Amino acid sequence: MTGNTGKMHKFKYSDHILKYLPELIIFLVYSYILFSKVVVDYGDDVNYYLNVFDQMSVWEYIVSRYQGWSSRLIIDLLVAVLIHALPIWKCATVLLAISIYHNLVRLCAAAEGTQLILCRFSALFLLLLYPFHNDMQSAGWVATSINYFWVLAALLSAVNSLKKYSDTHHLTGPEWTVFIVSFIFCTDQEQSAIIFLMLSAALFVKRSYTEKKPDYPVLILIAANAAIVVFELTCPGNASRAMANTDYWMPAFSGFTLPDKSYMGVYAIYAYFICGVETIHKPLLMLTILIVIFAGLIMSGSRSVFSRILTVTDGIAILFETGFVATRVLGDLNNPILHKILYNPGQIDRVDWNAKRTFLPLIITALIFGSFAGYIISISKKSVIFSLMLLVSGLVSELIMGFSPTIWASCERTAIFSYFLWGSAIMMTIFEKENKDRPVRAEDL
Repeated sequence: MTGNTGKMHKFKYSDHILKYLPELIIFLVYSYILFSKVVVDYGDDVNYYLNVFDQMSVWEYIVSRYQGWSSRLIIDLLVAVLIHALPIWKCATVLLAISIYHNLVRLCAAAEGTQLILCRFSALFLLLLYPFHNDMQSAGWVATSINYFWVLAALLSAVNSLKKYSDTHHLTGPEWTVFIVSFIFCTDQEQSAIIFLMLSAALFVKRSYTEKKPDYPVLILIAANAAIVVFELTCPGNASRAMANTDYWMPAFSGFTLPDKSYMGVYAIYAYFICGVETIHKPLLMLTILIVIFAGLIMSGSRSVFSRILTVTDGIAILFETGFVATRVLGDLNNPILHKILYNPGQIDRVDWNAKRTFLPLIITALIFGSFAGYIISISKKSVIFSLMLLVSGLVSELIMGFSPTIWASCERTAIFSYFLWGSAIMMTIFEKENKDRPVRAEDL
């Protein structure tokens, strides 16, 4: 009897270790980066935020930012405060990394048992593969991480709360508090505000269609979000910054047409996620997703024409992405044919519509994301609309960077939303198959 009890306790103990292993790994990795590798000694952190309150009051600071540089009033104020409290910023960033992991798992609503374990480790894979060490230092560690990593954590939290409300029409008092704080913070950043607007609109349409009546609280939220986006678009500081950045970073931008700007947005996705202009991490994510989709299609055994076309399309996309990853790892392959196919001119500042190679990034990008969308449509049932909106909102959040002269100056930090939204869309599709009704419970997390 005693032996059996011992075995039972041992089993539960190992089960708990496995359950919380992802959180422990995230805690250790991000703590190591932030407390051992991060040195706050360059960029906007020290060139602007460090001494800003020596020159003006808090109110003067807010007004000057609004009039001359940015609509991100809450974020900018928080950066200016936390630059003087680095231990708090580091601890909060580690906790927010764990929060991102939890919200990814919640968003995917994975099944029990093995499926839930796979979902957890998929979320862990996304966080560990993401090049935090590269993307979050480009404009200074504190400024960049609060503008993007912190905003991502708030966005995922707000989306999960809204999704739960849309599904159950109920949030507890603490959940409302978390939701309101997350909503206010994430919509202070332009990309995140547009993403949340798109996702909330998708949930509103879905619920209104299924219940045959509009969801007025969500409609009010959408109206507030739209008002925030209008405020950001009309902020004089954003216009002043765009003008200054055009002269400094990309003088040719002033002559760009709408097709030119749209192309630049698509090309940014191609450069960062497919070619790997700066790091290999995002192309590895693309290749991983494509391989998972290909394996899923083969294992499904479907013989429909759509599945066969999708399998071939995905296989071609895998070949392209494998070539880009190999080029990124091994360098120039010195093959004239591959050099033409694996087109990677780096960061461009003009669009030559007369060159045939100009269209290659459009074709390859459409091929890859067509595979993503096709897989979601063919596999997902309950969450197909929301998964597609995650995919589309990720595309839009990076496409709009083509309308900014700082598309290359911002480096890859702006791609953080696309990275996690696309990962979430595929995870939600994969782990929905064995779980079409049960929501994630608190004990699962």
